[in-house]
Amino acid sequence: MTEEDFNNLIDQHLETWQRTVIRITNNADDANEAVQQALIAAWEKRHSFGFRARAASWVCRIAINRAYNIIRKRRRDAERENAYAQEDCVHEPQENVLDKLQRALELLPEPYRETVAVAIANNLSAEKCIRILNCRPGTFYWRMQQAKIRLKKIMEDL
Repeated sequence: MTEEDFNNLIDQHLETWQRTVIRITNNADDANEAVQQALIAAWEKRHSFGFRARAASWVCRIAINRAYNIIRKRRRDAERENAYAQEDCVHEPQENVLDKLQRALELLPEPYRETVAVAIANNLSAEKCIRILNCRPGTFYWRMQQAKIRLKKIMEDL
């Protein structure tokens, strides 16, 4: 892959990658960081790209993985902070439905959150989502169904 090919790839798909990753991280700065890390990694590994998948899907997968790394780091940091926090804390007022949904999405296991993020954030057809996620149609539909079931349960528990 030449530098020109890589730049064209970025021009064509950057917004899609950013929308996908922002739905996973729920934070624009973290999403931009994940996409930047993915682009650097893809450029450095471009010679090992085997063309088994489309280059755009390959970079998207790297960005998604980087987003999960950022989320895991954020959770570890939050757990450390909570360990030091006082037990007598002031509770925030009742959350609105969108805040509750956002929290529920964060609690979904990675494969379901990723599937929902790719499908909804980009308003893509199932066929395009399947290519980006590099999975079979049955797996995609099963993950979406499981995500709906789990989201409903998490929302009830929040």
